[in-house]
Amino acid sequence: MNTNLKEMSKDELINIIETLIEKVNNLEKTYNQRIMALEERNRLLEEENKLLKEENKSLRSQLKMNSSNSSMPPSTDGFKKKLKNNSLRKKTDKNSGGQPNHKGCTLEKVERPDFIVELKEDVCPHCSENIENVPSLEVDTRQVLDIPIPKIEVTEYRSHSKKCPSCGKIHSSKFPDNVTQNTSYGLNLKTLITYLNIQNHIPYKRIKEFVNDFFQQNISEGTIYNTLNKAYANLETTEEIIKRKIIESPQLHVDETGLYVEELRYWMFVHSTNNYTHYDFHKKRGKEAMDVIDILPNFKGIATHDCWKPYEKYDQCEHSLCNAHLLRELIGIKESTDFNFPDKIISILLEMKKLIDSGVSVSEKEKTVLISRYELELKNSFFEEREENIPIKIKGKRGKPKQSKAKNLLDRLSRTSEVLGFFINPDLIPFDNNLAERDIRMVKVKQKVSGRHRSEQGAKQFCRIRGYISTVRKNNLNIWDCLRSVFIGNPIMPQN
Repeated sequence: MNTNLKEMSKDELINIIETLIEKVNNLEKTYNQRIMALEERNRLLEEENKLLKEENKSLRSQLKMNSSNSSMPPSTDGFKKKLKNNSLRKKTDKNSGGQPNHKGCTLEKVERPDFIVELKEDVCPHCSENIENVPSLEVDTRQVLDIPIPKIEVTEYRSHSKKCPSCGKIHSSKFPDNVTQNTSYGLNLKTLITYLNIQNHIPYKRIKEFVNDFFQQNISEGTIYNTLNKAYANLETTEEIIKRKIIESPQLHVDETGLYVEELRYWMFVHSTNNYTHYDFHKKRGKEAMDVIDILPNFKGIATHDCWKPYEKYDQCEHSLCNAHLLRELIGIKESTDFNFPDKIISILLEMKKLIDSGVSVSEKEKTVLISRYELELKNSFFEEREENIPIKIKGKRGKPKQSKAKNLLDRLSRTSEVLGFFINPDLIPFDNNLAERDIRMVKVKQKVSGRHRSEQGAKQFCRIRGYISTVRKNNLNIWDCLRSVFIGNPIMPQN
């Protein structure tokens, strides 16, 4: 502007000032818009950065996860090297090996041996004198326990027909109930086939080889299948008794795992107590399957499980949570974060377990003190987690922000009566769900040894017969005698 301001009129000066003010306002507005845009961009970048950090932390924690610090099964560990031993067992001052008063299993002599071999010297090894008739001063004995050479014995039954001299009618004697064919396999061989396949998970082909190698008898796969199917049919009523006993029990364990039948994936469920085991499978994994199996819908005691949500839909019974799962998850949080609360909660839970395992009577006052300590530590843990993991509300995304794994775990731990049931009612509620996990492990062993089931009927055979074997073993009954009784048609059952 080259015009001399002194020569300009008042109106011209006012116009110039107004023009300048308008330009300044426009510039200010433009700058404010840019600042707001930059602030919004910065906010979005901060949100994205936090999300990426959370995702990175989550992925890193997943890489560290294994069967010792999560609910993942050991089979998923693969060849990943575990960095350290995460066992919660503490070293004691006891020496390794058998402890005092430990019941040993030394091989003992039997009172009545089957065979006796007399070892006598007839000639003196020093002077060659005949000592055949000299009485022995002392007899030292040693025994060898062995099995006889396997051999199939054939029993022929002969039914005689006779004509009654009085009435003139011809009468033939009856064959035993289990002798229905011209030639058939007996109870012991059928029991052996079932024992090998169901108890030891040996597939059909190797059972054929075993019988041929040991007994020089060539059996078919059809014979093996029919044998198992006979045991399956004879155990139908027994399975119903086992189900009823489990439903009537005050406490049970429940777990599930994948099961492959032909080319499809099914789900195997186990319901077990200290005395009974029941297996069944279904195409579905959730409540629909458990309704069909029909144990949990009728159970009114305390169900111990790993906090899987479908179990909790049965509200006619009480629930207790597996603390072994919770401890592993606490270890996982400890290894993947900087939180202090996992160690403190682990310490309290193990202190409670040690008190219960010691067998010492814990007074109600002591219980109240420890439970209060647990609840206080849980409250502090929620505060620590909330300070670290502030939920991120993403603009435009509906619903609540996703919770952290630590928060989800703390929510489960806050179900005090279900977590501390083992401490509140130790005579009934166990610390963990290991009983069901041990029972269901056999399903995975079966798959690893023999592969998937080739038919639904084969899977049904395994479930029913394996449930019976597990039941008799829990009651310290002889498996061989019990399986033999199945083929007789009168399965042995526990008396309790």
